[in-house]
Amino acid sequence: VGGAAAGGFYLLLCRLQPLQDLAHVTRTVIGPGAARVLLWAQAVGLALAGGWLLRQADAIVPNLTRGFPWITIPLLCLAMAAVWRGPKAARATCAVLVWLPAVTAAVIVLAALPQLHGAWLRPPRRPMQLVGAFAVFLFPVVSRYTSSEKAGSGKWILAAVAAAALLALVTAGCLSPRLAATEPLPFFALAASSRLLGQAARFDAVLSTAVAAALYCALATLGSFTHCLTKKKRAAAIFTFYALLFLAACLVQVIPIGAVVLYLVVFWGIIPICMIVLEKAKNGENSRKRY
Repeated sequence: VGGAAAGGFYLLLCRLQPLQDLAHVTRTVIGPGAARVLLWAQAVGLALAGGWLLRQADAIVPNLTRGFPWITIPLLCLAMAAVWRGPKAARATCAVLVWLPAVTAAVIVLAALPQLHGAWLRPPRRPMQLVGAFAVFLFPVVSRYTSSEKAGSGKWILAAVAAAALLALVTAGCLSPRLAATEPLPFFALAASSRLLGQAARFDAVLSTAVAAALYCALATLGSFTHCLTKKKRAAAIFTFYALLFLAACLVQVIPIGAVVLYLVVFWGIIPICMIVLEKAKNGENSRKRY
C-alpha cells in the first residue's frame, strides 16, 4: 500500500511538472541560495534513510557475529569510489550488479507463491506503518531533482519500488505477521521456508551475496542522487555524506522513527508539491503582467 501510494504520488509530480526538474523549479521559486540550503537538507534525508537501510546489514550473513562493520564499511567504500567517478559510473555498476538480487528474488518469489495465505495480506490497522512505508518508498521523487534533460529518468527506480513492494507483499503473505515482525530480516525466513531446490541451507551464501549487491546498489544510488542534488564532486562532500549515513546507521536505535518518517514526508512529499504550485502561480502572475 505504501509503495503504491508513493508510486501514484510520483506519477502525479510527473504530470504536474513533466519537463523541468524540481531543482530548477526550486531555484526559480525561492532563489539559488535558499534552494541550495533546501537541497542539502533533502540530501540529509537521504543519509538518514540510507542509515536505516544500512543498519539492516547486520542480518545479511546468518550467524555472523559483529557483522555490521565488516559488511557495511567495504560497501560504503565501494559506493564512495563509484560516486567519485561520477553518477554515470555509479549507475553503470548498479546496472550490472542489480541483476543478481533481481534474479535471486524472482526465484524466491516463484518458489514461495504456493505458500501464500490471503488472510496475512491485509494491511495493518496502524496508520503509522503505512505512512512509514509511503515515506520509505518516496525515492522516485528524488529522481525528479536530478536532470531536466531526462524527464523519464525516474522510471527505472519506480520499477524498483514496485519490485520491492511486491517482494514485501509476498513475504507478508508467506510468513505469519508475528514472525515477520520479530525477524530482523524476514526475507531470509522466506527463503528458508521456500526450500529452494531442496537446498535452502546451501542457498544462504547466494542469498547473502545478492542482498549485499542490492545494498551496494542502494548506497551508490543514494550517493549519485546526492551528487546531483548538491552539484558537489569534491571528495570531502562525498565523504561527508557517507560518514553522515554511517553515523545515522549507528544511531538508528536512538533516533525516533517517527521523526525520520516526518522528515521524509515533508522534504520529499510536501515541499515538492509546494514548489510546483508556487512556480505555476508565479508563472501565471508573470503572464498576466505581460498581458
